[in-house]
Amino acid sequence: MTALSPIARVVDRVAAAGEVPVAQLTGERRHAALVRLRHAAAWVAREAHGSSLRAIGARLGGRDHGTIHYSLARAAALRAADADFRAFTDRLLAEERG
Repeated sequence: MTALSPIARVVDRVAAAGEVPVAQLTGERRHAALVRLRHAAAWVAREAHGSSLRAIGARLGGRDHGTIHYSLARAAALRAADADFRAFTDRLLAEERG
């Protein structure tokens, strides 16, 4: 059995926490709830592992580095403005760091 990459593990963790299939999290749909989860996944992958924008984008459905750059900026803004999002991402980060 092959171990998951750190980013794949984050994507799995965020999908489970958000109660959505990984295929939806990494898919093309742009529903607000899915987009917020993608922002969370990108932020946790970057914070926990220092993953590159390109690598994060590849695991989030082939998104380009510019999209992930935007996603990280949105995650930072959401963390500043939304206590629930901040608590969600903090919990995911703590779980990921073990």
